Amino acid sequence: MIFWRLFVDSARVVGQYHPYVVPQEHGAHVDTRWFELTDAEGHGIRIDTPDRTSFSARRHHDEDLTRASTIAELARSDDVEVHIDAAVRGLGTGACGPDALPPFLVGPGRYAWTWMLAPRV
Repeated sequence: MIFWRLFVDSARVVGQYHPYVVPQEHGAHVDTRWFELTDAEGHGIRIDTPDRTSFSARRHHDEDLTRASTIAELARSDDVEVHIDAAVRGLGTGACGPDALPPFLVGPGRYAWTWMLAPRV
């Protein structure tokens, strides 16, 4: 079982960031069954999923990552943006190298997942 504990007010969320020259998504954790987002005292939330999922927690918003063309244009937010994904495509697009291998493609269709939230006090 893979699990993660991310502390909102510590370097753990900040540590998910990788300074790519062109800002982009980063820090996705795949095959996750549960994770917690807590402050330094352990208060926060726990997210459980019966099936393995992918999630990321970061201090940059999607809009900011899309707008920025260099790291210098990217401002760190005081908020933590969390993404939970039912499916994640593998690396590669075929645009400037090989495409992702067939087992790592996400095909068309409807995807659904279930989650449970629990407080951490």
